[in-house]
Amino acid sequence: MKALLQRALTFLFRHTFPFKIFEKARDEWQTTELRKRCEADDSVQFFQETSIFNQRERSRIQIGEGSCVRGEILLFNYGKQITLGKHVYIGGGTRIWAGSTIHIGDNVLIAHNCNIIGSNSHEMDAKKRSSSYQKLLKEGHPRENPGVVVGEISIGDYAWISFNVTILKNVSIGEGAIVASDSLVLEDVPPYTLVGGSPAKVIKKLKEAE
Repeated sequence: MKALLQRALTFLFRHTFPFKIFEKARDEWQTTELRKRCEADDSVQFFQETSIFNQRERSRIQIGEGSCVRGEILLFNYGKQITLGKHVYIGGGTRIWAGSTIHIGDNVLIAHNCNIIGSNSHEMDAKKRSSSYQKLLKEGHPRENPGVVVGEISIGDYAWISFNVTILKNVSIGEGAIVASDSLVLEDVPPYTLVGGSPAKVIKKLKEAE
């Protein structure tokens, strides 16, 4: 029995230890690369699925202490700023795309597969849209807004955005608010209010934090 246990431990050591070293090195390299694209506190956690797109100054994307980012953060070249406060959670598959400014307060929970989009991404005019797309493929995202409609998004402290939620430009979500799953948010959400639906409507008021 002892010999069998030793053989099992030897097998596990030989077949998993090198992989663990590789996995750790890969994760450290990815974290280093992600930190080149933003200003993040040392306590911020990134994961294998995390993506950050920022082709200009690191200071345009700021992430506060104790936050965890599993999703994607994208700041268009013509965008201004993305700010995540302290102890923010961004779930896997969630996209935060800013064409202007997106501010997320402290202690905000954003579940998986959400879309927080502060830009129309393309022009409304069909020919301009086609021309801009072809130019984008050749030159990348422009530094100046080519005529795309953009707007700010703000999410207050302690808010909870459930899974599959879409939040579009020019929306402010108040402190402690909850957005139910699969909702489309087109209008401001008052503090400590539960909203849901497509488009999202007030369901009920919530008790404020003590």
